[in-house]
Amino acid sequence: MRLALDEAKLVRDDVLEKAYPGMSKPFRDKFQRSLELQIRNLEHGDAAAEIAGSFLHDEWVDWINVRRREIKISR
Repeated sequence: MRLALDEAKLVRDDVLEKAYPGMSKPFRDKFQRSLELQIRNLEHGDAAAEIAGSFLHDEWVDWINVRRREIKISR
């Protein structure tokens, strides 16, 4: 999870926006924040953070699944 968070922080917003307009905000607010909260639980035993993180992760999965065919990631 820590590696995933570190990698997520490296992705520039303009790259996310190029892949799909409007993608940077949900990526940061849902995916990246969910990792931060879940890591907080693992490091500090914060069950409320785990619940909030799981909720955000589920929101991210729902968001990305609806748009997955429209998202264009350059290689």
